[in-house]
Amino acid sequence: MYPEFWERLPDVGFILTTSTQTLGERLAYLRKKQGYSMKALADLTGISAAYICKMEAGQRKPARDVMQRLVQALLTEGSQQERDELLLLAGFAPLHY
Repeated sequence: MYPEFWERLPDVGFILTTSTQTLGERLAYLRKKQGYSMKALADLTGISAAYICKMEAGQRKPARDVMQRLVQALLTEGSQQERDELLLLAGFAPLHY
């Protein structure tokens, strides 16, 4: 039910494991899970499709505000923990800790 980079821990819920998944791979997974094309995600977030493509390919590291827009679009039903973990994967401090 959950991809291999999530692990269920008792009394904690799901956490991101120490897999080799990159930020780009995770963004691509979440985008496809939501059923968005790069163009659709670009329209939703105001981030160009070309920039999204480069992030997914690991050629660009997004700024925090860009990352927050992606988090809002890709984790609409996600928990705060999932949102914070995506920010951490991008190299930013979580919103809640």
